[in-house]
Amino acid sequence: MTDINIHFSREEFSQRQNSTRTSMNAQGLDGLLIFKIEDMYWLTGYDSDGFSIFGCMFIGTEGQLTHLARPADLGNASYSSICEDVITAPDSHKVTRAEQIKAMLNSLGMQGKKIGIQVDTMGLTPRLFLEIKHALDGWCQLTVAPDFIRELRLVKSPQELCYLRKAGEILDTALEKTLEATLSGAFEGDIYATFYDTLFRLGGDLPAHIPPIGSGKSALNLRYTTKRKNVLDNDQITLELGVAYRHYHAASMCVVLTGPQISQRHLEMHATSIVALDAVQSILRPGTTVGEIYDTY
Repeated sequence: MTDINIHFSREEFSQRQNSTRTSMNAQGLDGLLIFKIEDMYWLTGYDSDGFSIFGCMFIGTEGQLTHLARPADLGNASYSSICEDVITAPDSHKVTRAEQIKAMLNSLGMQGKKIGIQVDTMGLTPRLFLEIKHALDGWCQLTVAPDFIRELRLVKSPQELCYLRKAGEILDTALEKTLEATLSGAFEGDIYATFYDTLFRLGGDLPAHIPPIGSGKSALNLRYTTKRKNVLDNDQITLELGVAYRHYHAASMCVVLTGPQISQRHLEMHATSIVALDAVQSILRPGTTVGEIYDTY
């Protein structure tokens, strides 16, 4: 597998897998069932947006790395993943996903072994977890694993930092263009179009969360809602925009006031926010906890 589209060196992937196996050994695990799409990407480069669609990856302490994938996902796997052992999991009423997972584990010699399973993820439904637990009961020792891969991912590599900075650069430009388009009388759909047009033209990706834009009655909505409308005079437009680059994210949140009348309360909130954000930025350095940042804010 040489002609695949990965965004990190094979050496970096190898380091990540080794770190994962070291953590597994420390927990006494022989293997781990992975259902988090972001962990699959981090370990192998597997590139997909199917975070809520069935897909399972197994990593073992003795070098095993296997991807159990639906037929619809085989194209993405061959295009982007360094995982060479890919098993097809057909969509069939004759065999359950739990049975497919058990068959994969059996092919890897995992009977009687201690297998961890990720549960803090949208990729594993409660029903599937119960089915897996039932299928593996007495066959191997299944245990809920802590979210340790996420903790390994907290410290970014130089390449990851490069992608984060690139996402920030794209967001700066996209936000500038979007602010120029956010005027009284503007259609929210045109504001959205300006944002998306800019991020795609600059090589960016969609963020994992749909960026909400609200004005008028929806100005306080911090989740995406359907139906576009026109911005009004004396309106407040909330822009919670995000950009990804190679799936590494940068986000921004701001408020646009169209005027011509600006309330005194808005002005006071703006002045207070400047002081608070300056204080937060002054302590953003390695070693500062999120709690300390929040207390400062």
